[in-house]
Amino acid sequence: MDDNNDLKTNPEAEKPTVNPAENPAETITEKAAGSQADSQNSDLAGTSAGTASEDFNAAGTAAPTTFTSAEPVNQPAAPVSNSTYQTQPNDYPDQNTSLPTGAPVYNKVEQKARLKQEKQEAKARRKATREAKKQIALGEKGGSGPSKPRWLGWVATGVAACLVGAFLGGFIADQKLSPEIEALNSQVSSLNTQLKTAISSSASSSDNSTTSSTGTAMSVADIAASASSSVVAINTSSSQETYFGTQTVEGAGSGVVVSSDGYILTNNHVIDSSTATVVTMSDGTQYDATIVSTDSVTDLAIIKIDADNLDYLTFGDSTQLRVGDPVVAIGNPLGELQGTVTSGVISALNRSITVSNTTMSDVIQTDAAINSGNSGGALINQYGQLIGINVAKTSEVGVEGIAFAIPSEVFEPIVQQMLETGTVQRPMLGITGTDISEDNSYGFPQGILVTAVMDNSPASEAGLTTYDIITDVDGQGINTIEALNSYKANKAAGDTLQLTVVRQGQEMTVEITLALMDNSSSSSNGSNSSGK
Repeated sequence: MDDNNDLKTNPEAEKPTVNPAENPAETITEKAAGSQADSQNSDLAGTSAGTASEDFNAAGTAAPTTFTSAEPVNQPAAPVSNSTYQTQPNDYPDQNTSLPTGAPVYNKVEQKARLKQEKQEAKARRKATREAKKQIALGEKGGSGPSKPRWLGWVATGVAACLVGAFLGGFIADQKLSPEIEALNSQVSSLNTQLKTAISSSASSSDNSTTSSTGTAMSVADIAASASSSVVAINTSSSQETYFGTQTVEGAGSGVVVSSDGYILTNNHVIDSSTATVVTMSDGTQYDATIVSTDSVTDLAIIKIDADNLDYLTFGDSTQLRVGDPVVAIGNPLGELQGTVTSGVISALNRSITVSNTTMSDVIQTDAAINSGNSGGALINQYGQLIGINVAKTSEVGVEGIAFAIPSEVFEPIVQQMLETGTVQRPMLGITGTDISEDNSYGFPQGILVTAVMDNSPASEAGLTTYDIITDVDGQGINTIEALNSYKANKAAGDTLQLTVVRQGQEMTVEITLALMDNSSSSSNGSNSSGK
């Protein structure tokens, strides 16, 4: 009988035993290599593969390994087509079962092992393919690191194109628009010139306005050179009755030119009661002066000389001052040393002092040397602007470097009113008083003790009386004369104040409507006055 027609039914004949003396690893390698070659050369995944099974004894020692094959030993398998491939329902076929010539016989275990091996081989091939593609890609990029996404290259290219385009566009536009730009620059320059002319023309009027305290800082020498011509010496004469009869009293001080047409700002106490006032310019020219307006509350006055095209100082903003800022003082100390220049710094701000029985608030303290005769002179910031009118110094023995000036935030609105109306218009209550401290020995509440009430004043019409104690105003916690004056300065005639008053131990509320204070009322204010 031909061996290729019928299969033997003896299972042992189908499973030849490999001699353990032989090299099992070589047998496995040879069969695996043969199986892989067959699977690569066949269009089907049904090539033969060897399976191995191991039995272990009870002691855990591996028994001799037996390898089986679904194909006859040393007999190559015939190619199997889809039409002749069959799977046997049993592990071993019966004797009477006939299969097509050359068809291999598989049991279920071998079939599962074969399919598993084919899947692993397919997976290995796919992995090898991916690794090959990866190596090819890395070789093309010339590196061994991880590849970057393509979109990064696209973005970089786009950015570079935009930058180049912007540069070229700007260059071309600049070349094309250069004439237009030059024309615009010319127009701007012309407008700046017109603006400067307008400002200069406006400054030539009788009003002086605050300018921002900014710009290029100047040296003391530069400030002295630019400002000295705007500071004048003032000499006064007045009549005084004495035991020996009427005598003439001479006085001296300083002043600051605040307009090109001859208006000069000084202290009220410099020209108070003067019957003759003479102004001496920095070049020695003298003018007789007339008094325009005075205000004893702020100790300010405006006088006028008949002159034009004078150098004058612009107002700086004293609210921008800081302690330590440099300042320069120019004046006429001792009434003999006109044009004296001293320098120092801002020592303190918002001081309160009493000068000639008048309390002054928010004054500037400086260590620039100021002496008798400097009153009414200029305190100038580092930008050459007028930020203070020198008013007083501490004259105690052994005390130096403590002087005071009225800040521009106080004198500017006063000057404007004086120039516009010839007087200072401010609201008044019509009282005088004194402060009561919290720790007084009489057990009084802290507040303002009313010591006098003016006839026909808002206070008298509201019913305030002597010895009333004002403990608050409009719920603002105002209980000192200084605080009341500062609060009232921001009010106008006709405004109403709600005063909290303690009268003979009883607290009450008094409503007062402010009235306009005339110049004579202003001059009558005395010490510890609430400003009336």
